[in-house]
Amino acid sequence: MPRSAQARATQPSMEQRIRERFSGSKLSASRSPGGSLQGSPLMGSIPGTPHSQLSGGTQQNTYLEEFQLTLDEAYNAIIREDFYYEHAPSTSLCLSILELHSDPRECGQQILQRCQDLSEFLRPIRPGVINPEVDYNLVINMMKTLLFNAKLKFLKDGDSSSVELCDSYLSHVDLLCVFVSSNCADIPSIQQLQNTDSARLVRDRLVKVERLSLAQEVATKSGLDPAAVWTAWGMSCLKAGDYPGAREKFSRILKAPSDRNQMQPPAKRVADIIQHLESAGASSLSLTEILTAPPGSRDFITEPKMKAQSSASLSAIFDSPPLQECLYYIKTYCSYSTMVHFYRKHKNFNLAVSLILQKRCSTEVFIEALLVPCMKQGSLGRLQNEMLRLDPTLNAWNVYLTASCRYLNRNGLNHVLYHFQLFMKDFVRAAMMCIKFFQSGIKTYSDLFDRLHYLEKARQHFKAVLDDKQWDGVPRPPITGGVSSGWAGSSTEANIRLMLTPSDLTKHMNTMKLQIEVTKTLHRMAGKGSGLEGQSSSASASSSTGTDAPQKPPTLFGNSKEKAAVARKALLSGNTIQEGFQLAFRIIQDFRLPDTLIYSHVGRHLANIRKYKEIRSLLICIRDTGLARDQNCDEILDACVRVVADDSSQTKEAEVLIKLMKSDTNKINAYILCGKLKSAYLLAVKGERVEDVQRIMRAAKQAGQSQAQMKAICQTWLASQEEKRLREQQAQQLLSQSRQPRH
Repeated sequence: MPRSAQARATQPSMEQRIRERFSGSKLSASRSPGGSLQGSPLMGSIPGTPHSQLSGGTQQNTYLEEFQLTLDEAYNAIIREDFYYEHAPSTSLCLSILELHSDPRECGQQILQRCQDLSEFLRPIRPGVINPEVDYNLVINMMKTLLFNAKLKFLKDGDSSSVELCDSYLSHVDLLCVFVSSNCADIPSIQQLQNTDSARLVRDRLVKVERLSLAQEVATKSGLDPAAVWTAWGMSCLKAGDYPGAREKFSRILKAPSDRNQMQPPAKRVADIIQHLESAGASSLSLTEILTAPPGSRDFITEPKMKAQSSASLSAIFDSPPLQECLYYIKTYCSYSTMVHFYRKHKNFNLAVSLILQKRCSTEVFIEALLVPCMKQGSLGRLQNEMLRLDPTLNAWNVYLTASCRYLNRNGLNHVLYHFQLFMKDFVRAAMMCIKFFQSGIKTYSDLFDRLHYLEKARQHFKAVLDDKQWDGVPRPPITGGVSSGWAGSSTEANIRLMLTPSDLTKHMNTMKLQIEVTKTLHRMAGKGSGLEGQSSSASASSSTGTDAPQKPPTLFGNSKEKAAVARKALLSGNTIQEGFQLAFRIIQDFRLPDTLIYSHVGRHLANIRKYKEIRSLLICIRDTGLARDQNCDEILDACVRVVADDSSQTKEAEVLIKLMKSDTNKINAYILCGKLKSAYLLAVKGERVEDVQRIMRAAKQAGQSQAQMKAICQTWLASQEEKRLREQQAQQLLSQSRQPRH
């Protein structure tokens, strides 16, 4: 290190030091009485040097020539200890010595090492305390000179990687110069700046002590991410109220989203900025608001935030500089969903809803940022009021209404969907939703009876379709022969409301009216006791499905199979067939159901419970309608006979049912089915039905020995019929021959 001028002035000259050496002041040599050296090893080691030459200032050059190393190690040690440069450190001398080196690359490496060593002298004595004995500018200039010459050495050698290393060192030396000019006590070394982790620690330490410009220089020169520094710098400006400065700092690292319609939360830095500004805005209650508070408003002083938000107008809230700045960052760096959330958080529904239309936000933004939060907070009505205020016709909201209905339907939020349909004047779908409420989760017709108010509401909604007063400011779509696909189809259609023709509306209202009557009747019959249906272990619903498990009560809003089940339940609801026949007949006629099939199901059920009198009553009621043919009644009786055909105890009742049939063929089939082959034979012979007798003979053959006699009788009759046929055939041939002309 360079010595101070004062230190050099107080040091003895080279000649004096050599004299002291030779006089024995530092050597253990004896001095003669005259003051000359006696037996000095140093003197003896200087060949050809007379003692007289060691006196006098005129011999200084001779003394300087003596600072040469020899083969005497003791002498060399003394020389090394005593030698110093008059001007030290000296970069020119250093470079002159290194010029003698034969390898330029090795020489350049040595220069780099010396620069690293020099940078260590810039380190503080202890944290925060600089070394007062170090001339920092001198050290930095020396390092620059050495690095420039090292770069020349590497260029001469053609080592490009080392040249880049020199440029890196020079950049770090410039950074050290910035540290010095900034009067920073904690100056790092070049090794620390070269290492990424160490440089990051230096940067973080500078950020912590708010030396932000210097931290930014470290990040730039060391190739670190400058975002952390800009973030800290910007937050520091925000806390200080320097909003323009904060904007400038944050603009270097924040980017606006490419698509503001994406449902994504704000970036971490933006979220921190918003949180800080919102906190600052909430706590910025002015002194004027406190002083102008009424005398009894003690809560206003104790709870200023809550009172300020409740008493101040919305415009006053957004006049707050922190919130205005918050709006800037939200509008610049956030998605529309974040902006809507901000307005809604600060109770400004008009701005939140207006933003949807102004920015033409996506339906996902409307649903996730506005609809769903409003549903959770119970403020859906307020949202709808704002939508009506902006557009009383709701035409501008068509795409959002469509998407909302799809979302609510997909997630099973039926009650919210119902209120939304009423809001958007989609009366037909609202009526259908009431029908869905009427049927969902029911187990008995008593449950349906308790929900009849839903059908009344549905009828009112159907009537509202044709009532202009119910549409308010929403234009009623034209009623055509078809229906609009609405939110079940394309969302780009202008008409998103389902419309029906007056005839279709009348048809649906008649269905609901009939369902109300069915529900009341079945509920009343159930209250009186078990009817014909309840007298068997297999109810009509079980008969239709083939299971004994409890089924959901059928209604007239289902398919044809379910409507047929309602008709059967109506027939069997009372203690007699006559009690429910008229209602069942209306259901069959209104929906054009297969009456014979329904009556056959009921007949089988009555045969199962041995209600033969009710079977006859059923046939009487069917014939009284004037719409039934004999064949239909025979099919019903055949279904009843098949139930009791295998039960020998019901033989008499089976014969009674067979006698009620009109067709002999059907009677013969029924007799064969019941094993009454004799009765079938007599009926077949009476009508000379050869094919029926053949079937009776086959049945007797299958029965075995028990019907062997009947088999023989059938064979005898068939043989006689065959002879009769042959005789008639022969007679016919003779008659035809007799009529032929003779030649």
